[in-house]
Amino acid sequence: AHELNRNVTAFVERCYREALSREPDTAGLDNWCLALLSGSLTPERVAFGFVFSDEVTQKNLFNSQFMTMLYHMMMNREPDLGGIMNWVYALDVGEAAGRSRSEVRQEAYGLFAQSEEFQNIVASFGL
Repeated sequence: AHELNRNVTAFVERCYREALSREPDTAGLDNWCLALLSGSLTPERVAFGFVFSDEVTQKNLFNSQFMTMLYHMMMNREPDLGGIMNWVYALDVGEAAGRSRSEVRQEAYGLFAQSEEFQNIVASFGL
């Protein structure tokens, strides 16, 4: 399936590199590409699937590491110091207030997914 559309394949390969720090396995690449090509998943949901995958969760990233990964994945850049400090603080405060780590991270993801930077990344792949 990954041979069907080069742009779709390149987008999914980028998700593997940015979220998982590895190259894709053929079966996984095919599954993600088919989901995008069929319209069953949007680019935002594919990226979400990587960011919140068991593979990433098992890395037990600190909030600063998680936010750095989001900047790379969703904005295609290194975080600026003020920005990442604000995000880490927001995540820490959310967790301190009794919200789950997953909940506060999904909220941050949602805001990054709506960003102009992420929309530009998606558009650059023709998606």
